[in-house]
Amino acid sequence: MHRFSKENKETQDPYTFLPFGAGPRNCIGMRFAMLNMKSGITLLLQNFSFRTCKDTPIPLVLDSKGFLKPTKPVILNLVPRDA
Repeated sequence: MHRFSKENKETQDPYTFLPFGAGPRNCIGMRFAMLNMKSGITLLLQNFSFRTCKDTPIPLVLDSKGFLKPTKPVILNLVPRDA
């Protein structure tokens, strides 16, 4: 545990240990996972449409602190598309 203390962390080279997404040693499954996610989203968008419902806040009010995010959650219905 002493290796990760604040005093010792400042003396270490930041490129000594590079977990999954940093540097030349990227996770070998990262591209496969991204491909699976993209194909899943594609199938979802091909077969369903997103529609507003009575709980969807219209107009959408964005929070100005930090990141732009809605003040209330956006609620949508997933409607199957006709073939």
